[in-house]
Amino acid sequence: MSVFSCQIKNLTNEDLGDLKDVGVSYSHHPSEILLLRDENNFLSLQCQSLSHIKPISIDFCSGRSIYKRNTLQSKNQNLAKAVQFQNQGDTLLDLTAGFGDDALLFASMGFQVLALERNPLMYLLLKDALKRFQVFDSSDDIVVNQRLKFEFSDAKSFLSLQKEEGFDCIYYDPMFPETKKSALSSGRLQVLQFLTQDLPDVEAGLVNLALCVAHRRVVVKRPLKAPELHLPVTHSYRGQSIRFDMYKI
Repeated sequence: MSVFSCQIKNLTNEDLGDLKDVGVSYSHHPSEILLLRDENNFLSLQCQSLSHIKPISIDFCSGRSIYKRNTLQSKNQNLAKAVQFQNQGDTLLDLTAGFGDDALLFASMGFQVLALERNPLMYLLLKDALKRFQVFDSSDDIVVNQRLKFEFSDAKSFLSLQKEEGFDCIYYDPMFPETKKSALSSGRLQVLQFLTQDLPDVEAGLVNLALCVAHRRVVVKRPLKAPELHLPVTHSYRGQSIRFDMYKI
């Protein structure tokens, strides 16, 4: 179901204002979604239908997040090859922010990144994570977080409103309905699937819109054996289980 209401616990007045800004109603009464401040003061979310999964939060300062960025930044990685950072000031639009891992990686590469998230609660988790990241005591990360922004927006609506500005690269990572088995291995992915399960599927049309807005290239993440979302593909960067289809403008 699309979630526009939630139960709250230990939230600040600023949190409540953010909920109003993104159109989410709230109360202290039991609800399918619980939004709370956890013991670390992280904004966290729990689905009652997935009560076996602990409340999830997003932390760009964690060892896991830093390790992933350091590991994947190598120019030999398929994703880096696909988006191809060239010069300082290159811009990248991430159409589906999710947990923000890819957006943070792109900013680490040097891109000025705008990442869109259409689920209001996921957006608030991202906003909270970025706020904490902006005071993280690391000179490298201070530079990175200055290149990263999140926006609460539907990708199709956002692209439709773009006229002359555009982005050097547009990246699209749709959910993979055909890979439910892998999603079950991660509590974070199960929660993300639950939050987005009733949102409209706009995969095919989104690539067409992206091609009209991007200056240099559009990159689409796909399961290795899945059909292309748009033809012709300029080049595919293939891994063991996924590939990145690149469309050069």
